[in-house]
Amino acid sequence: MPTEQEILAEQEAQRIVFDERQQKKVNELIEQAMGRAGKEARTETAEIKARFSTLEDELKQARLDLVKAKTSSQKQEAGDDIKALESTIKEMQNAHKTVTEDRDRALKAVQQKDLEVKRAETSALNIRKEIMLTQAANKINPFDVGAVVSLTENSIAWDAERARFMVVDPASQQPRLNSAFDQMTVDEFFAEYANKHPYMVKTGARPGTGSSDSSNLGAMGNGKFAPNLIFGKGSNSKLAAKLSVEDPKEYKRLKEQARQEGIINF
Repeated sequence: MPTEQEILAEQEAQRIVFDERQQKKVNELIEQAMGRAGKEARTETAEIKARFSTLEDELKQARLDLVKAKTSSQKQEAGDDIKALESTIKEMQNAHKTVTEDRDRALKAVQQKDLEVKRAETSALNIRKEIMLTQAANKINPFDVGAVVSLTENSIAWDAERARFMVVDPASQQPRLNSAFDQMTVDEFFAEYANKHPYMVKTGARPGTGSSDSSNLGAMGNGKFAPNLIFGKGSNSKLAAKLSVEDPKEYKRLKEQARQEGIINF
């Protein structure tokens, strides 16, 4: 059965991903298409307005000619001119409506394509981020890599200028620095996370401990889990379920503590 990491990698491989040069070119083509459509629409509108103005002047003159006509032939000629001009104006109005609708559809198609490209770019970037986070989180040997990824995703952002992911402060989204005042790496961030949240990683697996790994949840429980991690809003349901099965005594103790602290009321 494929692992979560292999599934994510397969999803990434099946998607179209533009590199920065290709994405820039796609954006330029879309902007050019929208620019051409807008320029053509403005030119066409100006031409139609000028033509309408000329036809309306001719129609006014034909109506004046009809009023001034003295003979039946003059009246007939003026009347024919009026009918012809009114018919031409109506045809132009219908044609303009059709052209306008076609132009609007074309503009809408270009805008939709732009939206699709941006969505594809965002989706591909999100998948890359999830794969990167999963790989980095696995290095600290957590009980639930999905939970760690979910809890840390707001601390990692895409740096478009450098074309890489960087560690940021979740509140300000400003880059974080390490003890040497260099930009913190993703591995440094997860090492820090493991040391600050020992209950999220398996016993002895925290960076720098040098100890061997243990997957016995009960052995590391017994007071090392905060009640709000297992119960209440924002708790880790998967970890809670695992604890209830592997160490029901500790689960029961934490539940009582959560009640006393007002985290839960059941």
